[in-house]
Amino acid sequence: YAIAVNSGTAALHLALAGLELSPGDEVVVPAYGFIATPAAAMMTNAVPRFCDVDASTGMPSPDQVEAAFTDRTRAIVAVHLYGGSADLDRVEDWKRNGIALVEDCAQSFGGYTGGIPSGGTGDASAFSLNATKVLAGPEGGILCTDDSVINEAANRLRVFGASNHESGRVERNSESLGYNYRTNELAAAFALARLEVFDEESVIRNENSSLLRTALEEATWLETHQPTLVGHVDSMLLGLVSSAVNEHSSGVEKVRNFVLAALQAEGCWWWTWD
Repeated sequence: YAIAVNSGTAALHLALAGLELSPGDEVVVPAYGFIATPAAAMMTNAVPRFCDVDASTGMPSPDQVEAAFTDRTRAIVAVHLYGGSADLDRVEDWKRNGIALVEDCAQSFGGYTGGIPSGGTGDASAFSLNATKVLAGPEGGILCTDDSVINEAANRLRVFGASNHESGRVERNSESLGYNYRTNELAAAFALARLEVFDEESVIRNENSSLLRTALEEATWLETHQPTLVGHVDSMLLGLVSSAVNEHSSGVEKVRNFVLAALQAEGCWWWTWD
């Protein structure tokens, strides 16, 4: 099943809502990432439980994920960061212990996890079509799942709790709390047009990434991180440039401000996350 919604955050929320979590249930999420990931857990009345991440990838190892387990752990959100792939080697062990897996694929469309397309391992996966993502919508999201229960819940919750029948008709009789998470035709058409040239643009994106990485090798005060287990997408290159500076620099903040000033002088679009 693939369910179109109006943002990646909405897709992530519906994926977790489809797991029918109870208040107080815990969802393990990475300590490093965007606020939408823990917020989606909180929107289901669950408690986000943060796990540490590997400094070289920004993503947790299986050991770091399991270190956050408690007797209240019900789900894990694996975030495939910067076009890379989270380590899901122990997913079958987690599922056997009743722990569901939701994949946050906002930045990994087109990538692979152990030979499986990104989003194809968990109980559900959430993709973003935001303008800053690899497949730009310019806004929207897609929830993917092979679980009929999650599919039914997501289709109902995205339209004010109304039933979605096989005929395609939607009865405006709300059976539960729901939301206005529908996408619109213009955003969907834009995303479909981008999909047609996705492979071609991915080649160009990766070529540009390689050029920039090579140039950055001369900057001894920066460390660039290669995306891990990625398919053919280097989606967020600048996110892979570590803010770590060596002992000869004047500090992270000063270096960052210098880089941002240079980008602004060249007319480049930039923003920061603190």
